[in-house]
Amino acid sequence: MSVGKSLVAFMAICYLAILIIGCTGDQGPVGPPGFPGKEGPSGQNLAISPVADRTFGILIANSTVSDLVGAAKVLLTSDTNAVPGSDTVVARRLEKAPVIDGVDGGDAEWGSAAASTITLDSTAGKYNGITSARIRAAYDRQYVYMQVKWTEVVIDNFAPSKDVNKGMWSYDSTLAKWVRSGGEDMLCLGWQLTTITGWSTAGIKAIFDGSVFRTPASGEVADLWVWQSTETYYSGFLGDKVVRYADAGDASQFDAGTLPAFALENSATGSNMPTYMRSGSPVDGTSYPLNSYEFTKFDTQKKWKNHATIPGYISFIPSGSTADVRSTATYDNGTWTVELRRLRQTGNGDDTIL
Repeated sequence: MSVGKSLVAFMAICYLAILIIGCTGDQGPVGPPGFPGKEGPSGQNLAISPVADRTFGILIANSTVSDLVGAAKVLLTSDTNAVPGSDTVVARRLEKAPVIDGVDGGDAEWGSAAASTITLDSTAGKYNGITSARIRAAYDRQYVYMQVKWTEVVIDNFAPSKDVNKGMWSYDSTLAKWVRSGGEDMLCLGWQLTTITGWSTAGIKAIFDGSVFRTPASGEVADLWVWQSTETYYSGFLGDKVVRYADAGDASQFDAGTLPAFALENSATGSNMPTYMRSGSPVDGTSYPLNSYEFTKFDTQKKWKNHATIPGYISFIPSGSTADVRSTATYDNGTWTVELRRLRQTGNGDDTIL
């Protein structure tokens, strides 16, 4: 390499070194802060709030809705100092949810949620002789759970039985006619949604006159849970209803939803025979349940056998606010065990917050 080229290369290296050294000077002043970013998601509240004190009423029917006993006003509380009693149910917080299967799992499922023996008395119609119901209640972050047990007794024309065939059609070949028979058992739990005139003293009797439900004054609203041993028994839910004011008649209806009822009566007005039957039904008929996905129009041309049976109600799986309360029940040796589960806050204005 010539002396001239070597000198040029040397000068280039020196220039590059000067540039590099010049770039490693002192840090300049801090610039202004940038715009704030978007707010992040809310943190999770790990505390589980207790169930607020609520009063509710209970009604139990044996075979017909007019033969009722009940407790007008029962306190539901999560106060750990409260004592379960004849008019008090203490809800306990559970780490593990009980299985809602209608089978009493005792302390293994319900922990320290001791059962309260609630005193029942005559409410309307004939007294059905059931003097008490045992109730447990529990809760976790999302749900409230309840278990209600009662034992039927022999009194007058009442006999303990698993009444799960309400309105069953039966064919009498001698008379060539269809007849319906069979009642059902029922459990109602009523709650205030608004302040209700007379509730503080009369409880559920303020909205139930012995035959129908309605609130005493305009704007007053109640939440009513209705379990029935035929109409809701087969669906796995109970009837979640709302009760409003009316001058006369019943003012209870299923909460708003895609399916507002749990069963459709299997009879047209004034009909003397079934309207529907199970698809492919044999000539001796079928038993309950008759599900919504399997029924068809009743076949009047079929040669039905004597005592052939057709279910009187079609069972539907509800949706929307009508489906807020899951329920399962079992019957054993005269005792019903009904277990319930409902979101503590459903987000629906027609449901009490627990």
